[in-house]
Amino acid sequence: MRKFLKISWIVLRSILLFIFLTFTTCVIVEHISKDILVNQFINKGVYQEELSTEKIKYYKISYDGSPTMVYNPVTHDCYPGGKGDILVSAEQTTIAPILNEIITFYAGGHAAYCVGDYQDYSVKVEDDKTIETTETLEIHSAKIYSKEDWMTNKYFNTVIGLRVDMTEEEYEMVTSVIMSYLDDPYNSTFFFNTTNAKYCSDLISSGFSYIGRNLNRDSSTTSIYDLIVSPETYISYYHYFDGNGVKHIYYLG
Repeated sequence: MRKFLKISWIVLRSILLFIFLTFTTCVIVEHISKDILVNQFINKGVYQEELSTEKIKYYKISYDGSPTMVYNPVTHDCYPGGKGDILVSAEQTTIAPILNEIITFYAGGHAAYCVGDYQDYSVKVEDDKTIETTETLEIHSAKIYSKEDWMTNKYFNTVIGLRVDMTEEEYEMVTSVIMSYLDDPYNSTFFFNTTNAKYCSDLISSGFSYIGRNLNRDSSTTSIYDLIVSPETYISYYHYFDGNGVKHIYYLG
């Protein structure tokens, strides 16, 4: 019996190790793919002297689609993302130092959906708002937030805007579905109870699944990296703060 238990433990341990190594390898590949996509995007940027200041630098990538940011001529800053866009940060910074690094590596940071001007029978949302689900000491559900949270480096040092090409009808469907998650509880289990609760990137991928767009091609939990490297998305906006606190903004426009 002891020999059987020992062999069973060795087999189980080997299986778990194989799963862990396979998962870690997939994550590393996604990291590399993310870095390639970001570098390809920023390398196309053309410096916009007329928009830039000492503290904010703009780089435009030629594009004939709808706006990917809203420039404010008074502050010289901008709201990131257009309607239907996804804002993500690959960095987790809000928990604890060691946990932040582990979560950043395996799952990324945070995600939000840019609602656009939206109104239904129960709620009205303006273009400078997002819907996000998060878990803090005070909040454990999907709520409406301001894009201002994504403009500074208080929470995120780098922000990536993602776009899925959609028709107006598809945008309205995705937005309606995601807005239906408003006030739903945050899913801290990630794997379980995904019907009645959502975590940040799951909220995004679930909404887009209603128009047949798969933003989670590995079919496991939806990480921030899944959203970035999905064939259904492309980078439409990117900003980072350098060591001197200067904000560099790259955008399709």
